[in-house]
Amino acid sequence: MLNKKKKADYQKKRYHDPKSGYRSYILNQSKEYYKKNRDRLLNKQKTYNQEHSEEISDYQKEYYRKHRQRLIDYASRYRK
Repeated sequence: MLNKKKKADYQKKRYHDPKSGYRSYILNQSKEYYKKNRDRLLNKQKTYNQEHSEEISDYQKEYYRKHRQRLIDYASRYRK
């Protein structure tokens, strides 16, 4: 357990330390990946949404049913 904590602390330090350049490297890599594979990822997302549209719709209905009043109160703040 101590080893895991040590490793996690090291990774956290490495990620947030600007001298190491690790964070900027990771951000740059992910940006390039999404730029390169944008069309493929969007198509995957579209097919997933089409296959699961009923489940997504049920989830949204349930969410709005549970949080209806909170959403109305939030929207009314900006309608003035």
